[in-house]
Amino acid sequence: SVISSLPVSPTLFGTVSDNAISAPLSEPSEWHTGPFCHVYIAACQGLDHYRAKIRPSLQAFVSQIESAATQPQLATTGGQGGHSAHFLVVYIPTGAKEKDGDVKPENVRSAVANRLSMVRRRFANREDLDGSQHSRDSLDSNEMLDETEEAEAGSLSLLSKIERNIYKKIAADFPNGKVCALSRASLSSKIETEAVSSTGFAIKTQEWNSFNRCLGQVIVSGFKDRCRRYKDELRRLDAQRASEATARKNGSHVPPEFNEFNLANFFLVKESLAFTYEQMQLFSEALLQYDEFRTFLPQLSTRGHLEAKEDREHCEALKTDPDSPTLLELADSGDFAGFREKIQRVSDLKPILDIVRRYLFARELCLLTKMEQPAELVARCRRFIMMMYAIMMRGISDYDAEEQKLRKMKAAEWVIQCSWDVKCASEQYLLSMAEAMRSSFRDDETQNTSLSLMSDSSDATRLEQGLARQLSELLEVARLLYKELGSSKFSNGNPLKTYESALPADMFELWKPWEAQKPKDDMDDTVVVKKKNKEPPRRVSIMQRASIPAVNAPHDEREFFLKTAFDSEESYEDTYLSMASCLVTMNKFAGRKRFAARHQGDIAESFVRSGLLVEAAKIFKKTVRICRWDHWDRCHFYRLFRLAYCQRTTAKPSEYLKTLVSAFSPRTTAVAPELALLYLQDDLEAVIGHESVGEARYGKLAFLEAQMKIENTSDDAKSLGSAFDRKQLAKKYCSVGETVRIQVTLNSNLPRAIELDSLQLFIVSFDSFSSIVENHESVEEEDAFKILTTGASITLEPGSNTYSFEWSPSTAGQYILSTAEIVWKQGYFYYDGMDLPEDLYGVDVLPSEPTHSLSIEPAVLLPGHDQEVRLSFNAADDFIVAGKLQLGCSEGLTLIPPGEDPSSGNWRSSCEVDLGSYKAGETKLFIAHVRCGLIDNFSRQSISQQSSIDKVHGFSVKGVTTYLHEESVDADHPMRNTMDLFAPILEKTALSVEGVDLVWVSERQRAIVSIQLVSNTPRYFSVENWKLVLPPPFSVTEGVDLNGDLLKCKVFNGDELALAFDCSVVDGTHGSGDEEPILQVELCDDVGKKFSLDLPIDMNEHYLQVLEEPSTPKSLGTTSATVALGTAEGQVGEPVMMSFKIDQESLETTGTISYSISSGGSNWLVGGQVNGIIDKASLSCNVIAIPTVAGQLSSFPSITLRNSLGNGEYSPLITKMQYPPTFQSLARTSEVAVAFPNSNSK
Repeated sequence: SVISSLPVSPTLFGTVSDNAISAPLSEPSEWHTGPFCHVYIAACQGLDHYRAKIRPSLQAFVSQIESAATQPQLATTGGQGGHSAHFLVVYIPTGAKEKDGDVKPENVRSAVANRLSMVRRRFANREDLDGSQHSRDSLDSNEMLDETEEAEAGSLSLLSKIERNIYKKIAADFPNGKVCALSRASLSSKIETEAVSSTGFAIKTQEWNSFNRCLGQVIVSGFKDRCRRYKDELRRLDAQRASEATARKNGSHVPPEFNEFNLANFFLVKESLAFTYEQMQLFSEALLQYDEFRTFLPQLSTRGHLEAKEDREHCEALKTDPDSPTLLELADSGDFAGFREKIQRVSDLKPILDIVRRYLFARELCLLTKMEQPAELVARCRRFIMMMYAIMMRGISDYDAEEQKLRKMKAAEWVIQCSWDVKCASEQYLLSMAEAMRSSFRDDETQNTSLSLMSDSSDATRLEQGLARQLSELLEVARLLYKELGSSKFSNGNPLKTYESALPADMFELWKPWEAQKPKDDMDDTVVVKKKNKEPPRRVSIMQRASIPAVNAPHDEREFFLKTAFDSEESYEDTYLSMASCLVTMNKFAGRKRFAARHQGDIAESFVRSGLLVEAAKIFKKTVRICRWDHWDRCHFYRLFRLAYCQRTTAKPSEYLKTLVSAFSPRTTAVAPELALLYLQDDLEAVIGHESVGEARYGKLAFLEAQMKIENTSDDAKSLGSAFDRKQLAKKYCSVGETVRIQVTLNSNLPRAIELDSLQLFIVSFDSFSSIVENHESVEEEDAFKILTTGASITLEPGSNTYSFEWSPSTAGQYILSTAEIVWKQGYFYYDGMDLPEDLYGVDVLPSEPTHSLSIEPAVLLPGHDQEVRLSFNAADDFIVAGKLQLGCSEGLTLIPPGEDPSSGNWRSSCEVDLGSYKAGETKLFIAHVRCGLIDNFSRQSISQQSSIDKVHGFSVKGVTTYLHEESVDADHPMRNTMDLFAPILEKTALSVEGVDLVWVSERQRAIVSIQLVSNTPRYFSVENWKLVLPPPFSVTEGVDLNGDLLKCKVFNGDELALAFDCSVVDGTHGSGDEEPILQVELCDDVGKKFSLDLPIDMNEHYLQVLEEPSTPKSLGTTSATVALGTAEGQVGEPVMMSFKIDQESLETTGTISYSISSGGSNWLVGGQVNGIIDKASLSCNVIAIPTVAGQLSSFPSITLRNSLGNGEYSPLITKMQYPPTFQSLARTSEVAVAFPNSNSK
C-alpha cells in the first residue's frame, strides 16, 4: 500500500543524560506505544564543538537506542519490538560563518549555469562505462543527478565549506542513520532575500523537503522492522496454539511450554499490530487483522456456553467498579485503551466471548468509517445484528412457553430497533437520493402522493447504490420480524397476516356496470379547489417521512421506531407502511425494482382498504409497469385488475380506457381468468362509447394487433432497406394501372366479438412520409395520398381477422402503407407502420412499359454524300397525348426538316417537329434529308478499332411523348417517355490496317507479307479488288495470287481479313526513296455503289532490316556434351529420363549459356523444358524422352548451345555430342482400344 500522508506526533524525550530511553517495552502487546524512530537535533558551532560535545553525545544516543532495540526480551524473541534502532540526525550549524564562506543569493540565470557546469563535470569524469561491471546501473543511480542529490545539493547550498565538512563527518561517523541539514535561514520565519540553489529552487523549501523525505524513510524503516517483529511473535504464538491443540487431540501429554498459549494475549498482540497499521493510516490492513483474529475465536457448544456462563462470576474483567465503565460499555464504545486494560487481567476469553465480538464489531465500524465504505459497514452491521439475535435466542428451549415468547419478542424488538438505527445513521450517505425524491414532490399533479414509491431511477453513485442494497437487506429482515411480532402483540390475530391470507374484501363484491361520473357544478368545483390546498392523507404523510430522508436532518435524539407501533391495529399498520415505504425507496435506489414492486403492492392494498383509491391507483401504475417489463404475466394482470378497480370510479374515461386495453395483451389474456376478462370487456365497451374518448388520438393498443402486408405483384422483386430510424422498409414494385392487393390482419384479444364502425388504410407518398417522420409527427387523414376503406361496419371476431383492399395506381411514384385507422364507437385507434413490429411496407409504382416506338433508316451515314433519312413512328397499344421530335446534327452534317423541299437549300443543324396525338395502332413516316460532309479530323489512316476523335459524329433524333394506357385514357396524370435514336457517320475508313507481318522464305531474298484488315462499318461491303504497292527494295511477285478465295467476300463491323503477298528483294537504286507502301482496296456496298481505299502500310522495320549490312556472330569455340539415359531399355511410348551434361574443361566461356534440345532425325519425342538456360553449378539439363519405334535405337536427340554476348545477341557454340551405344526399344505386347460396329456397313 502507498501512504499518501501521515500525521506525525513528535515526543520530547529530553537529553541523553536524562536516561529517557532506558525503560524497555517488554510486552509485545504494548509495542504499539513505542516510537517508530528517533530524531536527534545537533546544533553545532564548529568542528571543535562537534568533536568535543556533539559526537560523544550522539554516540551515547545511538548506543542507547540500539541496545534498547536489540536487548533480549525473552528466550524466544530477538529484541525489544517496542523500541526502534532507526534514527535521524538533524544538523543545524549555529556558529559564525567565515567571511569567505558567506553565500550570496544567486539569480536564476547563474543557478542554471552552475547546474550545467556540474553536469559537464560529471560526464567529463566518467571513464569506461561500458567496460565496468556497474556501468549499466550507474547511469540510473550514482552517475546521474537524481532527486536525492538535488535535495542534498539544495540543503547544503547555504552552508560554508567547514559546515559541509561537519555534515559529511556526521554521515560518515553514523552510517546506520539518516542525516539532513537545516540552516538557520531555513529556521527563521522571515528572510529578506530568498536564496536559490543551483537547480533554481528556493533553498528553504528544498531543505524542509529533504528533512521530510529523510524523516519519512526513517519512519517507514522503523514501521517495517516492527511489523517483522510482530509477525515473528504471532508466528511463535500460533505454533504454540497448534502444538497444544494437536497434543490434546491425540490424547498425549501436553508439554508445560505449550500450556503458555493464551488467547487473550494473542488477541492483545494481534490488536497491537492492527493499531500499528492504523497509526500508519493503513486501515484496510488493520481491518484484516481483526478479521483474521475472528477466525481464532472458538465456536462453543451448548455445554460450552453453560460453562462459560458459570465462569463469568470469577472473571476479573467483568468485575464492576463504580468509578469506571464496565467491560460491556467499553466494548460497545470501542474504547481501545480501556478495553485492553481490562482484558490484560483475563487468561481465558470464553466467559467474555460475546463481549469480545461486540468489541471487534465496534473497532471494525471505526475502521470502515475511516475507509469511507458505507456499504461494507452496513453489511457488517447486518451480520452483527444476526449474531446478536442468535445470542439472545441461545438456550431459549430451556424456558417455559411464556418466557420463550417474551424472549423472542425482546430479541425481535432489539433487531428491529437496531436495524432502524442503522437506517437513520446511513441517511447522510444518501443525500443525492433524498434530493431526487424531494424533487419528485414538486410536481403539482402528484403533490399529495407518495412519489418515493413511484420514482423509477435516480442519479445515484455506485457507492450509494451498494449502501441502499445492504440497507434493503437489513430492513427486509426487520420487516419479517415485525410481522411476526404482531402475532404476539395482538390477541385477535395479526391484522397484516389476515389481509395477506385472503383476497381483498372488495373482490367479493358485485362488479357493477360502469357509469360515467356526473359533471360537477360550480360549487363542487370550488370544493375541489379547496381540497387541493389541504395536506395529504395521514398515511401518505407517514410514508413520505419514512421513505425520504431529510437533507442534513439532525439525529441528536434516537428515534424509537416501535414506540407507538402496538398501541392499536391502525398504528401497527402505519408503522409497517413506514418500513415498507423505506424498503421501496432503498430497493429502487439499488436497482431491485421487482422487490420494490412487491412492497408497493402491499402499500397500495392498504390505501384501497383506507379508501384512498386515487393514491392507490398511482402506486398500482408503477407496479404494473415493472410487472410488464419483467414478463410477470399473472401478477401483471392481477395488478391491472386492481388498478381498474381503483380507476373505474375515480379516473377520467380516457385514463381508464388505457388501463382496460392494456389488460387484453396477448400475454395477460393467456393467463387471466375468463370471468375477469368478461367484466373488463363490459367496462371497455361502455367506456369506448363515452363522448370524451373521442377527444384524443390513440396509438397502438394491446387489445388489438394489426399487420399490414402487400400481396405479390406482377413484379416479384422485393427490396429491403433501412429508411426511417433503422426501420426496415420492404418495397414491392408494380406498374401504373396494375391492381395492388393489400392485406390487413387484425388480431383481437377480446373474449367476445365487437362491431367496428370502419377500417381505413392511409397510403402516403414517400416524400410526405419522410417529412412527417423527421418532424416526429403523426400521419393525419389530410396527409394521405390515397385512403382505402371498407365502406361499412365490420365484425371483429376474437382471434385473427383478415381484410383485403385493392388499389389501381394511376400515377408513378413511391408510396408507403402508413397507417391503419380503426373506428370503434367514439374511439379512434391509429396503428402506424413505424410502431408495428413488422417491416414497413411500400409500393414503388413504375411507369408502364411503353409499346410505341420510333425507328430510323439508314442506321449509318456515309461521309461526303446527301442521304435521305426515314423516321417511322408507331403508337402500337398506347394512346399518345402529345409529343415532339428533336432532330440534330453534329459537326460536318446539316439537314432539311421533314416536309420541306430538299432543293430549297434550307440546310440547318437542328430542328423540332411536332409529333401530335395518336390512337392505338396508328403510324406515321417522317422523311428528312441529311448532308454528310468530310470533317477535319476524318481519319483514313486509323489502324485501330477505337474512335479517332473524342465525340461521336452523326445524326441524332430525340422523341418525347406523354402517353396513357388505352384502359386508363381518362387519367389525370399521363406518363412520359423519351426515345433516343442515332445514325453515326463513319469517322474511320471502312477497312483499317490492324497489323503487318513479314516471314522470310529465303533470308534477304524472298518473303511473305501478311496484312490484317478490320471492317469498321455496321453495313455490309464486298471486297471487289486489291493491290499492294511496295517501293524498292521490296517488290510484289507477279503472277502469284495467294488471296483468290477472298474475292467478292462480304465483311461487316468487326470482321477481319488477312491478305498474303509473295514478295522478293530487288535492287533499290531505281526508287526515289519517297514512296510509301500502300494497299489499294476497292469495296462495293449493298446498293452497288463502289469506292476505293488507299491504306498506308507500316513496313519501316522490315525495310531497315534489309538495308542493314549482315553481321554473323563469331563462334567462341567448341565444347562437348554427354547424353545419359535413365535406363538401357524400355517399351515404345513409355517415358525415359534423358540428361545432357556439358564438359566443363572444354567450355571456354563463363557467360550465360542457353540451350535448345531437338529430336529431329531421331526416333524419339522429347518433352519438359527443352529450351532454357544452363545451370552454371551443374552444367546439365534434363528432359523426358519417349521412343517411338521398336528395336535397337542408335540415334538420339541433340542439343544446341549459344553464348550470350550481353548486348541482346548470341554466338553459337560448336557442340560435340557423345551418345550411349544403343537403346533397346521393346514393342508393346497389348493395346487398349474400343471397338464399335460401322453404321455404314450392310
